[in-house]
Amino acid sequence: MQNEHFQNIVAPMALQIAEMAYNQGFVHGQSVGFERGMVAGQFIGFAAAMDSVKPAISEGTRMRSPECARVLQGMRNLTSDFVTDDEYASLFEQDLIEAQP
Repeated sequence: MQNEHFQNIVAPMALQIAEMAYNQGFVHGQSVGFERGMVAGQFIGFAAAMDSVKPAISEGTRMRSPECARVLQGMRNLTSDFVTDDEYASLFEQDLIEAQP
């Protein structure tokens, strides 16, 4: 009698509760994953855009363009670790010189 009661009433109810919890968790996980994916995509796109225009801005700055200099300074202010190609090359050369015995 007790086993029949469990099989007929409690087990289906527990299954429904588990299914509802699964569906709610799935929907929540899907929305959180979408949001995190969008943030990661925006960051990757921003980084790619910065990398794609950096050589042109550096060249314009070398040619004494005040607009390019302002953009370059703005790029430096946006990112804490922004390094121009020239700065990176200078640092690389310094590392090579220091590494020589």
